[in-house]
This record gives sequence, C-alpha cells and structure tokens, in this order.
Amino acid sequence: MERLETHHQMNSTNRVRSIIKTLFFSTVVVLAIAVTFLHEYFPGSSQELLAHKKTYKTIINNRDVAFERLLAQLEKKNITIEEFIISYKKAKETSSLELKKFNKIRKELMLKDSYLGYTSFKNFLLGIGFPICGLILSLLFLNVVLNPVQHIFRKRYYLIISFAFIACWGYWVSWSFLSYSQDPNRPFDFPKLYYDIALYILPIVLFTGAYYLMKYYTSIEQKLKKILRPFFDFFYRDAEEKNLIRPEKKVEFDKITIELTDHVVTHE
Repeated sequence: MERLETHHQMNSTNRVRSIIKTLFFSTVVVLAIAVTFLHEYFPGSSQELLAHKKTYKTIINNRDVAFERLLAQLEKKNITIEEFIISYKKAKETSSLELKKFNKIRKELMLKDSYLGYTSFKNFLLGIGFPICGLILSLLFLNVVLNPVQHIFRKRYYLIISFAFIACWGYWVSWSFLSYSQDPNRPFDFPKLYYDIALYILPIVLFTGAYYLMKYYTSIEQKLKKILRPFFDFFYRDAEEKNLIRPEKKVEFDKITIELTDHVVTHE
C-alpha cells in the first residue's frame, strides 16, 4: 500500500513538472515571436522631433519667397543691382542661420530619442527582436536534438511550436517582398487588400507544404526500412540459425555482412 502511494505521488510530481515545463516553453515561444512584432507598437521618432522636422519646409519656403520677391523688385527696377545683391546675401545669411539652428535642435532631439546606440527605442526593439527569436529557436532545436521526442503529446506540441515559428518567419519573409505599405505611391498590379491577405496566407501555405514534404520523406524512409529489414534479419539471424552458411565460409560471410552494413550506414 505504501509503495502504491509512493508511486502515485511520483506520477503526480512528474505530471506537475511536465505541466510547468510545457507552460515555460509556451511562454518562451510566445515571447520569442512577440518580440519580433514589438517594434510595430512604438513610434520611430518622438512627436517633438516630428514637429520640428516640419519647420524645415517653412525655412526653405521663406528663403525662396524672399529670393522671388527680390527678383521681382529687380525686374521692376524698384531696386538697383547693388541693393539686390546686399538684400540677397542678407536673406541667404538669415536662412543659413535658421538652418543651422534647425540642425542643432534636430540633433539634440535625435540624441534624446536614441536608445543604447540606436536612433530610437523602436529601432532598438527591431534590432534585438529577430536575433532573440533566432537564438530561442536554436535553443529549442538543440533541446529536441539532445532529447528526442518520443511521446505523441510532445510531438504534437512541438508541431504546434513549429507552426508558430514558421508562421512568424513566413509573415516577415512575405512582408519583405510584399512591401506595399512601405511605398504607397508605388504602382502595384493588385489592390492593397490582396497584398495584406497574402501576408497571412503565405505562411500557412509554407507550413502546410513543409509539413507534407517532411511527412512524405518520412513515409518513404519507413517504407525503405520495412523493405530492408528482412534482408538484415536474414544476414544477421536467419542464415546462421538455419545453418545456411558453410563453416568454411563463415568468416568470409561475416566480413561481407560487415562491409555491406558499413556501406548502408555511411550512405543512408
């Protein structure tokens, strides 16, 4: 009775550990995928910097208006050439001072927006998001290699994780080619809605194709194993058990068997 209770406690402990491990891996996977999208929720520049950049056109427009006014006065002979040159240089100097002031403030605001060497917190998230995702994916792959999946539940769980990562990277690969939103003035063959739909359809198509391709390869491998198993059974068991090998040929037979086995193993 005591042994049965101990066994029950061990099963309960293992079940709790399995649940905790599953929740931990699920959280890590969600964070790894989410970190590639975090930058979308932050502005590339502060409102203060954006507002300041808009003043650049005002400075240029004021300078151009001043030049045009001087040219108009010169054409109407309201001012002399000497007066035009003096006024032109003055307008140009005023514009240059305003541009220097503009650039100084712009650099200060850009420095204020910068984060850990990046021009903004958005670019910082963009810069670390994909490497973090790739690192976590590599660690998960290493875990699968060191701890081969045998249980059917774990296989299905890792299948879901694979789909999540393929969907994530498939989305970004699709986004790289279907960059409609990056340049709305660029002519496209189809409406924007089609490109937006493709961003979500292509990752699913990619995962489905990869899944069935690997499944097809696995089925071929299993069929080959079934075909080759009788031959190996014959060489390693049946031939000797049924005394089909002459004693004087036993050494030669074993040598040929080892050579064939090495050849199959090294070329599988």
